[in-house]
Amino acid sequence: DLSTERRHQGELSKCVIKKRGGAIFSPATPAIARIASQQTPPSMKTLALADADKTPVPQLAFGTGTVVAGTDFSAYVLPALEAGFRHIDTAQFYQNETMVGEGIKAFLSSRPDVKRSDIFVTTKLSELGKGERVEESLQLALERLGLDYVDMYLIHSPYVTGEREGGIRDVWEEMIETKRKGLAKNIGVSNFNRKLIEEIMSGGREAPSMNQVSMLLQRVACHR
Repeated sequence: DLSTERRHQGELSKCVIKKRGGAIFSPATPAIARIASQQTPPSMKTLALADADKTPVPQLAFGTGTVVAGTDFSAYVLPALEAGFRHIDTAQFYQNETMVGEGIKAFLSSRPDVKRSDIFVTTKLSELGKGERVEESLQLALERLGLDYVDMYLIHSPYVTGEREGGIRDVWEEMIETKRKGLAKNIGVSNFNRKLIEEIMSGGREAPSMNQVSMLLQRVACHR
């Protein structure tokens, strides 16, 4: 199901990956952002989430991920959005939610024809302090992003328990509450296996609408 294509763009040689039936998260780098800004905005395909509303999610997301955590991405989110990206992926752990929010704000200010609801924003709960509730952590993330809500809120890993007696099940229950309150339109997990997903769903709890997993580009063979 994977097809790859190598494209050489001066300083950047990258692998463009297409995967049927799943969202692909692009590695966000300054070089990619610069190249993206020079291209004609693509028509982004969407996928339907596994929820009652079949929420559409842009299949290709502009990631601000782990390898560039802490980097000022405000200057790169803007050209990515101008290039046609409508899904931005960040996380508490990446330490760049503020910069991502600044990039989104700058884009919306320059494009009155684009609404906030046209941009799908994903962020992730990466850690919880002892006694800290999920809602508190998400409220802080929203402040950093400058948003009233996120479109997708994920538990970054199954180790995010905040020393709760009920472990990850209790964390998931609090995730569900953030959705009930409208702080997150959708909730999901990241790097969970089947057993863990079944665990958080035990007792009839709501199922996660996304499980985001890693795909390391350097392990995918590139060819023309």
